[in-house]
Amino acid sequence: MRERSDQRKEGLLALNRLASLAPAAREHLPDLVIERGDGAVVAFEVKAAARVPGDDMRALRKLREASGETFIAGVAFYTGTRTYRFEDRAWVMPIDRLWLPIGREGR
Repeated sequence: MRERSDQRKEGLLALNRLASLAPAAREHLPDLVIERGDGAVVAFEVKAAARVPGDDMRALRKLREASGETFIAGVAFYTGTRTYRFEDRAWVMPIDRLWLPIGREGR
């Protein structure tokens, strides 16, 4: 139980460090970052557009480079209709995939 408590404290300290960043530094962070207890990281960006140009992947790229092998995947959700691999461990996915039943995509 002590180990979990220590991990929670470390997580809270990391969140505190992120919150204390200047607004200019925070703008280069993904919208959501999830880190497992073993250090593996997944990150998400949410875009209100039908296209995801390369500049919109900047925050995921920076986190991937900083995290190295612990970065499992990054996903940019968008209003388009296609799921595709953007580059190494970075995907673009329609946001409606979160609530549409499997097999009913794009309808």
